[in-house]
Order: sequence, then C-alpha cells, then structure tokens
Amino acid sequence: MAFILPLKQKKVPIQRETQTYATITLQNYFRMYEHLAGMTGTAITEAHEFRDIYKLTVLQIPTYKPCQRDDTNDEMYMTEREKYGAILKEVNEIHGKGRPILLGTESVEVSEKLSRLFNLNRLEHTVLNAKNHTREAEIIAMAGQRGAITIATNMAGRGTDIKLGPDVASLGGLHVLGSTRHQSRRIDRQLRGRSARLGDPGSSKFYISLEDPLMRLFASPSLTAWLQKFRPPEGEPITATILNKSIETAQKRVEGRNYTIRKHTLEYDDVMNKQRQEIYSFRNELLHTPAPIDVAIDTVEDMILRSAEQFLSHHTDEAKEQFRQWLATAAPIGLDEETLHRPGLSPQEVGKIAAERVSDALREKLAFERRTIAQAVGEGGDPEKIIQEMVRSIMIRTIDNLWQHHLLEMDHLRSDVHLRAIGQKDPLIEFKHEAFHLFDAFTMHLREDMVKSLFKFHILIQPEQDFLAQPEEPEEIELEHDRSFTSEMEESDQFHGDDEPQGFPATPIHVEARVGRNAPCPCGSGKKFKKCCGNDGSHDDEETA
Repeated sequence: MAFILPLKQKKVPIQRETQTYATITLQNYFRMYEHLAGMTGTAITEAHEFRDIYKLTVLQIPTYKPCQRDDTNDEMYMTEREKYGAILKEVNEIHGKGRPILLGTESVEVSEKLSRLFNLNRLEHTVLNAKNHTREAEIIAMAGQRGAITIATNMAGRGTDIKLGPDVASLGGLHVLGSTRHQSRRIDRQLRGRSARLGDPGSSKFYISLEDPLMRLFASPSLTAWLQKFRPPEGEPITATILNKSIETAQKRVEGRNYTIRKHTLEYDDVMNKQRQEIYSFRNELLHTPAPIDVAIDTVEDMILRSAEQFLSHHTDEAKEQFRQWLATAAPIGLDEETLHRPGLSPQEVGKIAAERVSDALREKLAFERRTIAQAVGEGGDPEKIIQEMVRSIMIRTIDNLWQHHLLEMDHLRSDVHLRAIGQKDPLIEFKHEAFHLFDAFTMHLREDMVKSLFKFHILIQPEQDFLAQPEEPEEIELEHDRSFTSEMEESDQFHGDDEPQGFPATPIHVEARVGRNAPCPCGSGKKFKKCCGNDGSHDDEETA
C-alpha cells in the first residue's frame, strides 16, 4: 500500500512562464559570418553535415610524422561486471611494465566507480573530471609520466598535449583504454588521439559490454541474438574484426539519428531566420540612422498605403467606412466623406491622400514637441537631437515589445503544429504557412502601434523651481488617538477605502508615540503615567493595577 504525503506549503508565488527575448540556432548563428573555416582532427566523420549545412568541404591532411599507434580490436563482454574485471586486469598488467595509462570514461559516475575499484586493489591513480577543473591542465600534462594512471572523462583535458616522460617511449608509450564505445565516432577518435602524438609510440583498446547504452539501444538485433545464443564462458572476451564493424555501424546509426534531429530543428529555424533578418535589419536601421523621424514618417505612409489597399480592394461602402474608422483609431486624422466616396479614385490614390494627411499631422505634432523642448533647454540645448532620440527610443521599444510577443506565438505554433500530422499533413509545411500569416499580422500590428505611440506621447516640462527648491521640513502635529474620530471618518462620505481621504494635508504628518496609562511616567517620578502627568481626574476612582 502506498501513501501520498502532502508537501509542505512553501508560499512561493506562482509566476508567469519565462519570456523569450531572442532566439537563434547555432547553425544560423555561424552562417552570419562571411567566412567559415576551422581545423580539427576528427571532422572527417561529419563531412556530410558540414557540406549540407555550411556548404563547406572537409580536406584531410596527412600527419607530420607517420602514426605509430597500435589500435587493437575491441573486447566485448556479456555483462558490465565482466568488462570492469577485464579493465582492472589490463591496468595491472600494463602498470606493471611501467607504462602510463589513460582510461577514458563517458561520465563522472563511471569515473568514480572505476576509482573505487582501483582503490580496493591499491592502484594509485588520479581522477580528472569537472570537480578538478582547476588542476585539469596539470593532471593531464603528467599523464605521460612513468607508471601514471589517469582516469578522465571525455571532455576533460582536451587541448593539452600529453608529453611522455623519460624512457616511456622505449616501454611502448602511452596506453589508452576506453571504458565503452561512445555514440559518436569523433569522441572515440579524440580519445585514441591522446597517445602516439608526433610520431611517439602508443596503443589503444576499447572495452564493451552488451549492457552498455550503445549496444543495448542501437546494436544490430541479429548480433545481439547470436551473442546470447553462443554465450562465451564467464570472463572470456569476444574479439573479432567483424565485431568492430558492427559497433561502428551502430555508431553511424546514432550519428545519423542525431543529425536528423539537428537538421529538423534547423528547418524550423530557417523559417524564423527570414523573419529575424527582416525585423533586425529594420531595427538596425533605426539604431544607426541619424534621422529616425524620416524613417518614422516612411513607416507611417507605408502602413496607410497598405491598409488602404487592404480595406478598399472590395470597393464597397462598408469597406470604405471600415477604413475611415480604422484611420481615426490608428491616427487622430479624419477622412471626409467627399474624399472617401469621390468617384474615379482608386484605393491607391485614397491611401496616398490619407498618408499625406497623417504624415503632415505627425510633422506638426513633432514640431510642437520640438518647440516645447526648445523652451526647456534654452539656447544651449539641441532640441532637434533630443526629439530625434525620443522618436528612436519609442520605435525601438515598440519593436522589442511586439517581437517578444511574436516569439511566444511562434513557440506555441511550433508546439501545436505537430498535431497536424494526424490529418496526414506535413507539419513543416503547415508551420511555414502559419508562420507567414503570423508575421504578416505582426508587421501590420507593429506599424499601427508605432503610429499610435508617436501621436500619443507628450513632453511635460516640470517648472525649474520644483527641481531647485529645497523641500520644507514637515510640521510636526500632535494627534491624540480618539476612537470617535476614527469611527466618524469611516462613516464619512469622504472615506473611500484605499483612496486618500479628502481634506487631508498633502504634507506628511508625524505622530509622536503615546505613553501608555500603566507605563512609568516619563518625568521620572516613579509613578504610573495615569497617576502622575497623565492624571486628568477621570481615573481617580479606578482601582490601581
């Protein structure tokens, strides 16, 4: 029987979900560079991805000196326990010869498990993982000394050359052991590449078990069935060249699956990337232009022309009335009936007339605000620069706010569009169609909000004396607590809950602390306050507490 215990209430307020301010994939981020290049020792396995995503070719360059590393066949065991026993036996044998050993693991947990195993067998070793990041370079640099045993995760120590100690090359160099095959061939090759650098001798070997994630999830079912049918004796490894090919096939299958996931993510982000490029190019234009007012007027005229064409394309009186009402809402400009219903005027001509009136009104509005600024700053100021920066700030803020809302809608669309597959529709194609309509509505809404913001903002100049005058000290007023006064205020029509009661002074009121009746009198007589300075004759008949 299971019992569910209620969690203790933490009284943590529920907050809204996190808001995405900007998003981009690494692939599209790298594509923003004019030139792409790089150098690595393991890029040949991902050559097709570099070609498909970045249009880059991978050129394989021969090593400076011939590689003398001895890469032996993998050893496979049926269970993980047998594998760890074989690793311990191999380490004891190689360590007895004085050769340094680098044991690579796939996680910190495996490193700690092998460390405990070595401690039980009194093998002195060093563990290199994220916990020892401060000594990472020092530990990995000493891994090539005589008799050294180093356990390292795949991400630890990369970029540091392992130099062999004296006489280590004559013993056979650094011996690399892999505790498992990884899901990517690049990681295995990076581990092998730790030994036999620049013509030095070295060797490598990997240990695998059927309980490893790679073999359990991605190995060939026929291989697994064959191994279970012809199970070798306890502790005896299975070593064959065909086994290495089977493991490499499983790794290719995993790499292909991961590449498909990355490519699928990129296909969706390519749709967002086109929108991102358009909106950020407009935003950058606003940021760097010396005359944002000109950009604002162009934006207003473009919005009016597009809206007129959209509303008046039906050529009906109802559509004309809708356009007139929309224009009065978007900008404080009215379009007279004579102009709107004038025969022979096309929607483009009506939109041009409306755009000219709105842009003229905006110029007059900005000119008025410019004169207000000039009165405030005087002769030494630059009102033109100030009004330009204010218009820039208003438009940039409008873009940022609406773009965040658009990103949230796109996230919801991407989550919901996969359900279209139930109706035998391609989710990616459906996402492209819906994203186009959302972005079209976003751009129109953006222009409308810009126009409304430019017409609504107003500059208020506070009088100079309000800035320079020192605030007067508030007068201290003694108020004696009276319950009748409180009850009268609560019943009065001037008391409105959270609102400030009318008739109260605007300056703050300081109320001195009131001495309690039974508290010692502050005069120092030693009597209670009600029997001394606080005795007004009303408490003479009370019993002394």
